[in-house]
Amino acid sequence: MVLKKFQDSITRFAFGKEKPVFVDSFYACMDKLIDGTEKEMKDYSNKVLIVTNVASSPEEILKFVEKFDAKDRLVFFEKAHVNGKNAREVFGYLKQELQTEGSDSNDIRWNFAKFLIGPDGKPVKRFAPTESPLSFKSNIEELLKQVKKSED
Repeated sequence: MVLKKFQDSITRFAFGKEKPVFVDSFYACMDKLIDGTEKEMKDYSNKVLIVTNVASSPEEILKFVEKFDAKDRLVFFEKAHVNGKNAREVFGYLKQELQTEGSDSNDIRWNFAKFLIGPDGKPVKRFAPTESPLSFKSNIEELLKQVKKSED
């Protein structure tokens, strides 16, 4: 616990005080795609999403993804701050809704923190960077059943 409080202090020093978030829904958030185009999160209505942060440049990401036919499955947003005064609205909202388990902090402590978003736009669960997406496969499958049910 002492270590986490120390890490929070370092984050505040390095990135500044977290700014308040004034949105009350994931779908009310906006962000910029990797090409700079503004994107409303409401465009992902009735989808199951995993939102994660990676420490790669846009060029690295695009070079990696062009190997796959994943255009409709993988959406990349431009590199952004996830903590502090310059944190993007999406991450500010998600951190506000889902704190790190076992902590009184909502900071994203490392790359690859993951947030699972349900088809209704509600954040379902936050996963540590060390957790593999396969570890929450059953959560994803359950949410996908909800999508299928709403489409029938």
